[in-house]
Amino acid sequence: MKNKVDDVVVAIKTTKVGAFDEVKEDLLNEMKLIAELGDHVNILCLLACCSMNEPFYLITEYMKYGDLLGFLRECRRTHIQEKTFLSRDLAARNVLVGEGLTIKISDFGLADDIYTRGYKRRATEQKIPVKWCSLETILNGICSSEGDSWSFGVLLYEIFTLGGTPYPGIAPRLLVSRLKKRLPHGPTGKLS
Repeated sequence: MKNKVDDVVVAIKTTKVGAFDEVKEDLLNEMKLIAELGDHVNILCLLACCSMNEPFYLITEYMKYGDLLGFLRECRRTHIQEKTFLSRDLAARNVLVGEGLTIKISDFGLADDIYTRGYKRRATEQKIPVKWCSLETILNGICSSEGDSWSFGVLLYEIFTLGGTPYPGIAPRLLVSRLKKRLPHGPTGKLS
């Protein structure tokens, strides 16, 4: 009876012969750390390593879509944007978790088709989730994919704080003046 071995695509990280000691030490430390972490569904799987002779090799599973930064840059346009729709209420309360921890955007009650202009004005009497909206949406009623990107940033805040409320301690009625003061100052500006 013959055993069939399937081809396995792997990723190989290596050092060049004669590399600086610091570079070699970094790779050896990475090998050690990955081996100590062991198997976990969310940690890159170590398949093999070679550290006896130079060049050193760290062999891991291959991740088809590469690193998250590259993946995000490739996927800048989302499915919803390609369909020319805006969510207009992207928040943790509207993201559902299903079987296999599948995440799905829901509650399209405020969603709208943005046609070819790339934005839509909301009705002035329409209630909006102020702490999740961009400043231009709050002030001018302009809903755009950039505004949805702002809301996505707030959603990330909710995720990183394990359900924290955005802008804690700031009442929605005070938020606009705080955002106006902070935004011209760049990333180091403070809301307080």
